[in-house]
Amino acid sequence: MNRKEILNYFQTKIPSYELKANQNKHILQFDLYVHPFFSNGRNTHFITQFSEVLEFIDSYVENYAQITIDSIASYPKSEPQQFFQRVAEVYVLFNLLNIEGVDRNSVILEPSARNQGKNPEYRIKIKDIWYAFEVKTPDHRTFENRQQGVQTTTRLSEKEVSIIKRYKTLSYTKDNKVKDFIKSADEKFSEYKTSSDYSRDIKILVIVWDDFINEVVSSLINPHAGILTNKSFASDISFENIDGILISRFLTPLKRVFYFGEVFKENNGYIQSVFKDKYNIKGLSITLSDSFNPLIFFKNFRPYTIDIEAAEYHPTDFIDWESSIGVIGLNNCPQNIKESLLKHLMKLNYKKEIYSFNYINFGLVNINKIWDNSIKDSQNLNNIRGVIEFSKLMAKEDLKSPEINLKTFEEGALKYKEVLEKEYNNLVGTEKLCKCNSGRLFKDCCEINLKNYEYVTFFER
Repeated sequence: MNRKEILNYFQTKIPSYELKANQNKHILQFDLYVHPFFSNGRNTHFITQFSEVLEFIDSYVENYAQITIDSIASYPKSEPQQFFQRVAEVYVLFNLLNIEGVDRNSVILEPSARNQGKNPEYRIKIKDIWYAFEVKTPDHRTFENRQQGVQTTTRLSEKEVSIIKRYKTLSYTKDNKVKDFIKSADEKFSEYKTSSDYSRDIKILVIVWDDFINEVVSSLINPHAGILTNKSFASDISFENIDGILISRFLTPLKRVFYFGEVFKENNGYIQSVFKDKYNIKGLSITLSDSFNPLIFFKNFRPYTIDIEAAEYHPTDFIDWESSIGVIGLNNCPQNIKESLLKHLMKLNYKKEIYSFNYINFGLVNINKIWDNSIKDSQNLNNIRGVIEFSKLMAKEDLKSPEINLKTFEEGALKYKEVLEKEYNNLVGTEKLCKCNSGRLFKDCCEINLKNYEYVTFFER
């Protein structure tokens, strides 16, 4: 399919608002029907790019666009997680097909060792080596309000939890979700490799997360309780059938496009694209076997190292969102220092502005490095205090970035609603051409397609 055919097929599978029963039925209805009317025939950046990506993949993988659209069309708007998962699978495959040395004609969708068996998303040959990829995406709705008080990113003791609760509200690590991903992928790959055709494939789990990537990194490799360490909180699960893990931040741009349900202002220089802009594929790679060479994916996934710069790429112990402080190495301190440190951290109360979209920014306090460079206990605590103050200043500087807050979007959405209703009502009863640039009269086009459109934003639900 070419792009025009893909857009037309979307519209044959996803209904317009002609019938009242179709109000808020699908997450892409706004993109396919309302936005072209409001923007003189221009499609949203997401639909434009998604169609281009599907066209590209379809030229190498037979019927891929049709298969994908059929699946997406079956997902109700009330269950956006299914849509996000499918888009993430498309996004990963699109990026794999653009890796140097890939055989673009080698893709096998849902390869299975036996009929109706468990299978990864796809199999593909890169530099004459076969890879199998399993893609996992969490339900982002369960991640709301994660930036309130203190969020643990690893398992803390009851004593440590009680100290935190004495001062601040507490939310817990997402490591059980990561554990489920590991367990599911390992089981799929265990069955997959029983086929002699697939037994030598390198098996990769791709976890598609958002910008809070430290949640996954901490769940996997935090030395105190990480799943991949010898102190794992989940010692009952296996990962022997997984050769490598790629962790992506793709959910952030995707959520930013759809977070507000049916409205966003595309020309603000902020929400411009999902697949091809500065928010494109970012993340880390973690090696679990000698057969996996992360440098193949280096352009997009940096191999994890302890000296990596970004704070969110480190296996933190907890994040205090009130003071914008992330802590590493808490459990390497002697008990008396640990408790004193926790109490000191909890007394900090630097209030930052809360941005929409769960904007991530925090300074990192690496207790491991402080401890290694100190001699006496009193000096340790003084050094920690100094780093905390510096981290607070850094976090305060981050707040100057041009993020758009919730109030700005609400005000823009309400104005958008007024303009949209005015444009539509002005054309009712006329013989004018439709604003969607279809070439048809309005009365034969968007007057029908938008007849029962009900303007909805997330904050009105």
